[in-house]
Amino acid sequence: MVIVEFRLSVSCDKEENKINGQYLFPRVMITFKGEQDTVNDGSSDLLKTQQGSGQATGVSLKIKRQNGTDTVKYVADSAQMGNAGQFALYQQPSEGDKNAQETFKVYYVKDQTRGALTEGKVNAAATFTMSYQ
Repeated sequence: MVIVEFRLSVSCDKEENKINGQYLFPRVMITFKGEQDTVNDGSSDLLKTQQGSGQATGVSLKIKRQNGTDTVKYVADSAQMGNAGQFALYQQPSEGDKNAQETFKVYYVKDQTRGALTEGKVNAAATFTMSYQ
């Protein structure tokens, strides 16, 4: 069940992107870093939720990419080229559409490392870093 959908979009149509009348389009790359107890090693796709009074237990979140099958893997914040877990946004800028964007969907997933499943609030946080390469 999708609990929320969000879109990240950047516009690359400024005059600063033009050289000799031609637009130069960078490849827009992104990384996600999970907060709380999220493992940010480039292989984990579980976004850990807050724990404590009134918080649900036994649950984490997964963020799926626009293609519906690939999940976001969490890494340390970095704009370095080739950083583990870094990926290109689904739609890259072009002459026809100067925006780079991707829609993501967030799902609940049972996570046995977070204890028995109990009701409560579910809060989680992740930061993203975009780089232009």
